[in-house]
Amino acid sequence: MLMTLMHLRIAVWYKPERLLEYIYFRQTIIHDNIARSEGLASLPSAHRKGDESRYNLWYTNQRGIQKALDLKRGCMAKSLLHKELQRFPDVPVRKKTRIQNILKDIGINSLEELGYEEREKYLREIEKLKGNLLQKSYLGELDAMKLASIKWAAERRAASDWNVRYSEQKFFLPYFPVYKIAKSFDPEEDREILLWDFSVKGYKTLKRQVFKVLLFILKTVKDQQQRRGKYLLPLKDLYSFSVEEGIEDLRKVSMSDEMDFRTYLALNAAGRYDTSPPIIDLCRKMLFVQNYVPCWESYVWYLERLHLPEMMGDRKLRNRKLSFLELDEQEDREILQQYTKRLLQISECSLSTIITKFLNIREFLMFIEKEGYSVKGVNAFVTDRYFLHLEERENSTSSFNMKVNAVRDLQEYLLVSELIEEPFMRSDYYLKKQGPLKPKQDISEDDLQVLVNNLKHFPENIRLMSTILLFTGIQKSSLFQLRTQDIYWEEDSAWMRVKNIRRKGFRIIPISSRLYVMIGEFILREKRNVGEYIFKNKLGDEYTGQTFEKRIVGICKRLGILEGKYIFKGADYQKFTVRFMYQQGVSVSAIREYLGYRDDGRIKELTGAAEEELAQKSTEYFSDPKNSLTSGLVMKGKKLNENR
Repeated sequence: MLMTLMHLRIAVWYKPERLLEYIYFRQTIIHDNIARSEGLASLPSAHRKGDESRYNLWYTNQRGIQKALDLKRGCMAKSLLHKELQRFPDVPVRKKTRIQNILKDIGINSLEELGYEEREKYLREIEKLKGNLLQKSYLGELDAMKLASIKWAAERRAASDWNVRYSEQKFFLPYFPVYKIAKSFDPEEDREILLWDFSVKGYKTLKRQVFKVLLFILKTVKDQQQRRGKYLLPLKDLYSFSVEEGIEDLRKVSMSDEMDFRTYLALNAAGRYDTSPPIIDLCRKMLFVQNYVPCWESYVWYLERLHLPEMMGDRKLRNRKLSFLELDEQEDREILQQYTKRLLQISECSLSTIITKFLNIREFLMFIEKEGYSVKGVNAFVTDRYFLHLEERENSTSSFNMKVNAVRDLQEYLLVSELIEEPFMRSDYYLKKQGPLKPKQDISEDDLQVLVNNLKHFPENIRLMSTILLFTGIQKSSLFQLRTQDIYWEEDSAWMRVKNIRRKGFRIIPISSRLYVMIGEFILREKRNVGEYIFKNKLGDEYTGQTFEKRIVGICKRLGILEGKYIFKGADYQKFTVRFMYQQGVSVSAIREYLGYRDDGRIKELTGAAEEELAQKSTEYFSDPKNSLTSGLVMKGKKLNENR
């Protein structure tokens, strides 16, 4: 018994909250020992055995223990709240006692339990006090105590403070569990902006999204005035508008919804904003980009979230967005979303090509919707009207044909997906013959030699890029995507890992040791880190073909060389490399693998092998007497004589 009391005192002294567990544990052991001594499985079973007196004793003990535990629990809670309030020596004792009693009456055992609903109960209690100043004083003391408790809690936690969970209740910003955020709302007196009611009747998805955007704003926007006027107030208005209009998902806000929101702001928030707030765009982007998986049902896609492979093209294009807002019909929008998703996931097209296709198909769908058709109900008549409309706009031949091919690809997708039963167009009927926009001007070997001789006058980066293009035959797009780890030495040879533009993956090509040294020295001088692009523009971004060509043409003009020449256009420099390899006896198939082409057709064009095959076949054909021109003339003469 003595040992039990000693253990009990130790438990209370060390950690009072463990007292309850200890009492339950000791009583369980005592009851089990009594039951075993009586030959019973447990004391409650004594009632079934007819031992009424033994059962009554056990039941009485249990009731007494429970009452003691309930009393102790209340005392412990009271003592915890009392200890917290003692940390405010500047508050008069009488006031602290009254605050403590009020909090106890409304069921608050610690300042950490204090929320907006409890604050409202507290406010109703202090309204019984006489004098507005006195009531304001008591409310101010409570808010200051709550803010201090948030700071204490933050000091105890080692993990991130941003573990804030959504709940369908009123959310009071001065009670935000991050001290710096809660503190920033001290000067704010606008109750409307401080209180966010997530208990209102509305779609749960909408309320969760607004809560998520709210946390994003609180975390990222540091300027208090900007946070208030540009983000919090517009978000509050958008939340109210969405609840009233029954909007379920902010990612699916249509253009008509945006127009209605502007009207709502003009009627309910006049003078609150200098301009129309971009809050809807912020919600769309944040909810799409920060979602765990891409939401393909969103009306606007932000390509930066999709983590597209670098082989798909220009890195700047990955900051683009694809908007489906321009389509009014939900079914048309969904079909375009499915088709675009397919292009992004399984197509081998470049990102620029995919974006162009998307824009052309969207333009076609917008036209047929205006004409009163849907994509499943489109026919040859409306298609013909569309292309006639394009011709009236005087599109260039290449642009016109790209639009025709885009509609053709959409038609193939609809047929394969069994969304339509019959085709609605023939592309060959609309495609225009296209001649060269500019006469093709191949650079001669003499011109190339002039360029090589003057490379010493070029800036180092342009000189090195030109050298790589001239002596490896890789494309400019592959050159600009070279990273530091793509140049390496292995087995006494230098190698370059090149991205396949036409096919997925990489290919490995050999380079000269001299070129390897030149690239390595450039990387060291420019202090490129591992994984960085070797060549960057002035802004530190990836080079583009247009920027590179402008630099080349400008330098040549300044040097007075190759003016008016077809500088770094097309495949002239690749053709130079290919023909050199072909003349050295390298086979067409080997050159094809080296350059990453799918078939030999293009290689034969570059090397001139296609012309050789044509000449050979032509010679073989006309060497047959039956196919000679003389034989043809003789046969015609015989027919003329027979007719006579």
